[in-house]
Amino acid sequence: MSLPSLRWSLTGLLFVASLTSCILPPGEGWVPIELNVQAVFESDGRIQENGRFKTSKNYEIEFGSVELLGLGFRLEALAAAQGLVVFDPQNPPEGYSLCHNGHCHSASGELVDYEDIQEELNQASGASGLALFQELLGPINFQEFGATSSQTLELGPCNDTYQVCDIGQDNQLTNVLFEPTRIVLSFKVFHPEYLPEDGLDVDQSLEFKTPVSLTLDADSGSVNTAIPLQLVLQKSIWDSIEFKNALTEEPSSTSWDESLLLALLQTALLENLKLSQI
Repeated sequence: MSLPSLRWSLTGLLFVASLTSCILPPGEGWVPIELNVQAVFESDGRIQENGRFKTSKNYEIEFGSVELLGLGFRLEALAAAQGLVVFDPQNPPEGYSLCHNGHCHSASGELVDYEDIQEELNQASGASGLALFQELLGPINFQEFGATSSQTLELGPCNDTYQVCDIGQDNQLTNVLFEPTRIVLSFKVFHPEYLPEDGLDVDQSLEFKTPVSLTLDADSGSVNTAIPLQLVLQKSIWDSIEFKNALTEEPSSTSWDESLLLALLQTALLENLKLSQI
């Protein structure tokens, strides 16, 4: 089953232009970009004496393994243009307010994605888009859950002509997107009231079709050679799940309704897998 697709008007995984068209040699008029990404599994303050992760809904989770797979990271930049404005959720342009969770409220009452607002600003300034891609080399595996754990991700070279992740000196980085493809979960859930004493196993593999997006602030996007990021499996993933709602209605046994369980996991992951700046 696939995570729901969202509309991404700025990218749509298609870009106005690619840096592969650049003809200047590396180092001549270009600035190297270094993307440093830490993958983090949050569990601070949640691990009980029995080694289980306790959620805010009083479930306990005994994790076996969590594996996240992805294509890699896309860096989006805007070529210099007269009057170019980079969208800042803390200071939205006229006609927008209350920006949070990837969208703003428009004057018409609609919810508008950050990327759509940036596209409007791009069109107003005449800016053109540039894109780089760095492949994720290997899966992200978490197998230790006694405390918050992290790992540095190994990324391949950029896909521009010289594979050096360069952008023009006057360009502005605007977005970073992680393109996950699948997450494989193996754990057991316990609850003193709703579940059997020995718990219920969860072994699920879910596909993604939606990238995880980060809009860079103006300072970070201005020819900063180092971009430190965290890709975080937040504690709120597990807090948001009411596992009892995924149980079958059969009185003779306690077991999962697989379709309901998948739907709960999908929503939790979609809303709480986060890409952030350090």
